[in-house]
Formats: sequence, structure tokens, C-alpha cells
Amino acid sequence: MPTVRQTLQGVVADARRRAAAAGDLSLPDNALDTAVAIERPARPEHGDYATNAAMQLAPLARANPMRIAETLCAHLQLPDEMATASVAPPGFINFKLNATWVAGQLHTIAEAGDRFGRVTTDEPTKLNVEFVSANPTGPLTVGNARGAFVGDLLCRVLEGAGESVTREYYFNDSGAQVRNLGLSLMAARTGEPIPEDGYHGEYVADLAAELPDDVWNDAHREPDPAWPLGRWASERIRSSIEASLARLGVTFDVWKSEGSLHREGWVERGVAKLREAGYLFEEGGATWFRSTDFGDDKDRVVYRSNGEPTYFAADIGYVMEKFSRGFDQLIYIWGADHHGTVPRNRAAAEALGFDPSAIQWLLTAWVRFVRDGVEMSMSKRAGEFVTLDELLEEIGVDAARWFFGSRAVTSGIDFDIELAKKQSNENPVYYVQYAHARCASILRNAADRSVHADVAHAALLAHPAEQALIRRLLELPDVVTDAAARRETHELPHYCYEVASLFSQFYRDCRVLSDDPADASLSASRLALVDATRQVLANGLGLLGISAPTSM
Repeated sequence: MPTVRQTLQGVVADARRRAAAAGDLSLPDNALDTAVAIERPARPEHGDYATNAAMQLAPLARANPMRIAETLCAHLQLPDEMATASVAPPGFINFKLNATWVAGQLHTIAEAGDRFGRVTTDEPTKLNVEFVSANPTGPLTVGNARGAFVGDLLCRVLEGAGESVTREYYFNDSGAQVRNLGLSLMAARTGEPIPEDGYHGEYVADLAAELPDDVWNDAHREPDPAWPLGRWASERIRSSIEASLARLGVTFDVWKSEGSLHREGWVERGVAKLREAGYLFEEGGATWFRSTDFGDDKDRVVYRSNGEPTYFAADIGYVMEKFSRGFDQLIYIWGADHHGTVPRNRAAAEALGFDPSAIQWLLTAWVRFVRDGVEMSMSKRAGEFVTLDELLEEIGVDAARWFFGSRAVTSGIDFDIELAKKQSNENPVYYVQYAHARCASILRNAADRSVHADVAHAALLAHPAEQALIRRLLELPDVVTDAAARRETHELPHYCYEVASLFSQFYRDCRVLSDDPADASLSASRLALVDATRQVLANGLGLLGISAPTSM
């Protein structure tokens, strides 16, 4: 079923076509295909929704926006007395929803149930979303956590918007860091000092203690035992990372290793294609990519002078490999420290013949973890860090998901661990979960009194607190659609918090259960609103991967 906004978009688009067909508007044909924008007015007294369609048409129709808006209004055909329309300077059309119509929409939430808020599309876009992708050289730290939360939440929202999503984790199992891990393991096993550029965490000693003798012996038959030992250790760490993420509720469809891109020939094929296109050159014994031809600030090395491939060489092969699987769009979620890597990857993709607009990079901003006003250390190499498992043990999955998901990707976060632990309304996730639990409690109490929700008399729900709550409930599908389109998911936690707040106002101002038989219809209608609120909160929290408790 179309959302309120989609319905209004269709109504305005139809009015535009009718006005043009009647000769009331002189428009070029392509003007009829322009998307109609429906927004919430900044000032509530202007109505519930508004469109600037008349102002968009003014240059094409060569007419005054106010006259165009009046013309469009004359051709509007709003369904079932849904709303009234009015014109406001400099050419807005404002829509005010009819209170009776609003109350009657409770049935749409009841009928949709746990599907309310989810959108279906006739042709889903095939999306590959790569996130986390931390090197398997140590346990996941809380510093890696933001990418996990942002990636998982974005995937959930994209699926809620009807898209087809593949979750992918890319890990380095062949770079110098893996050899350093192997050297660290060798030192820990033999009691030697860990190399300065090695890994010093306690986990290295634990790995050394777990290392089977046959793996140790086989490694020392190789010219450089650090490599096989590093790969063994990185795979153990990768498995541990997978378990930590699963505890968080984050799973992946594909685990792709850098080494596989070399073994399967993707790097070689990608580099060969760039060479054939004339985008590679030799200098100083190294092979370079003409990245500056595509707007990068300097050219980039693909093969070093010793013949070893760079990380960038694997990136070239990786973008080819991903598109070979039939994806329409690729989304990379990286930390802000990777901002310099984006231009070279975008340049390589374009040089390989791919549409740059089909690839998007989301760079997550910094996170500072603070306890009692003191920032916590996050150095994996120095062995001074807090693991993701330790964070979840202290504050729980739900609080972690909320606090990471409630800020825009590009906004830094001061993560207050003590606040996340609080079981009070100061903690926003607790506040929202408590609202859901209160809804469930009200419904249980009503059932004990043989009173049940019924939308048959929903028109009775005319109180301002009832109307404000229903209007916000109906917006969940649009919130999901917007979040997916913007690739920004922080609006969903904010939405859930607003619903909980509006429910609190409704519960304060409107008595749900009455002992007066004359109020039976009103009680049944208000119970229907309570149940709709419970459903919307459950659906919103579900999209966030957060539990919706029925008692607290």
C-alpha cells in the first residue's frame, strides 16, 4: 500500500497531467516526468505536508508560481477526503490531513502487522555492501565497532526499502601485517621479545599457546615461516571476529580474502585491462596507474620495483570481481582515515569502464569512548585496547546498537559508556523499549478485563495527542525509504524515540481503559492505537536489530 507521501506525490503528478491536458498549463512533455517533492513544512500551522511543484514548473511554464499552484489545486483529486489543500506564497501547496481520515488509517498498520514500514519494489537493486573489513591481526576493538553497526543497520534499512543486499567482509591475508603477526607469534612461542613493529597484545601469547606442533613444524619447512604462521593466526582471529560479530547480530553472506583475488587471477586481469587501455606506465622500476587522468592528486603505484603488488593492485581486481557477480551498485563503508584511498579506487573503477555513480564510499567519523570523562585507549598494535566483546559484556547489544546508530555517519561520537549502561529514561534505548513494554502491558491488562482493540470507531480519536501519535506512526515507511535513499540511518532511532515520546504524551492525556460502559467504543479505539504503537515500535526496533521487550 502506498505511504501518505507517495499518495500525495501521485495526486500532484496526476493534477499536473490533467492541467496540461486541459490546456491550463503550457508545459514541455518532459516536465510531466519530473519527480514531485513532498516535504514536511517547517511550521506545523502550514499543514502536514507541502510541495514546491509549482515553483519547479514556473521556469518551464513561464508563469507565476502562485498561479500555477492555484491551477494545480483546481485539478487535485484527493482520495476519500484525505486532506485539504491550500496555496501559500511564493507558490507552495500545503496539505492538511483530515482528522477522521488519519484515525481511519490505524487499520493499515493493523493489517500490515510486522510488515508495516517495509517497502516492496518491482525491480530491486542488487547491492553489495562491504563493511567492517578489519585486518585479522587482532580481536575486533570498539574502534572497529562503528563500521559494523553502520553497515548492518544500513543493510537492514536497504532490505526494508525493498532492495536486494549482499553483506561482504574483505580481509587482508597476504600483506606485510600478516607476516608481522607471524613474527610476533614466533617470538611468543620461543620466548623472544616481540618485534617493535609486531603485535603485543595478550591475544598473541594465547595464540602461541594454542598453536599445534604440526603447524609450527610445517611452517619451519618453508623459506619464511612467518608467512604460514601469520596466515594460521589470521584465520583463527578471523573466526573469532566472525563469532564476535554474530554475537552482535551481524552476519555476512561473503567473506572475501585478498589472497583469493590473486589466486583467482582477478588482480592480473584488472591490471591487464588498465594496461591495454593505456593507463599504466613504468617509472623507477615500478608500475604506475595514471590516476591523475581521473582527478586524483597523484599517480599510484600498482607494482613496486621489486615486483610485489600493492594493496591498490588488489583493489583493482576486487572491483572487477564484484561487478562480475552481477551487482548494480557497490557500497564501501570505511573509516574516515581511508579518505585518501577513495579517489584512487574511484579512478580505477572508471578506467576499467564502470560507472562511477554505481560505487559509493561511506566514511564513518571518529568514535571516542569515554568513561567518567576519560578517553579510553584504542591501540591494537600496542596491546592497549577494549575489545568489542568486552564492550558488549558491559553495556549489552541493544545499547551498543542504539548509540552507534543514532548519529549521522559523518558525525563524530563521544560514546559515554556509563550512560549506555543506565536503566532509566536518561538512556534513549531504554526509554523506547520501555514504551514498547508499556504498550504490551496495557494490552495484557485490557485482555484480562475482556476489553479488546477495535478500529471500527477509530473516528473517535480526535484528541490532539491521539492525532499527533497516529500521524507519526504512519510515517515509518517514509522514514525507511528516506534512510535507504540517503544511505543515512540515524533518522530511524530518532523516529523511534519521537514515537515513544508522543506515546507518553498520549498516555498522559488520554485515559485508555474506562470503567464506564458508555466509553467502551473509545476504549477499544484507544487500545487499537496502543497496539499500533506497539507494532510500529517493534518494527522500528527490529530494523535497528534491537529487541522489543514486552515487560521491563
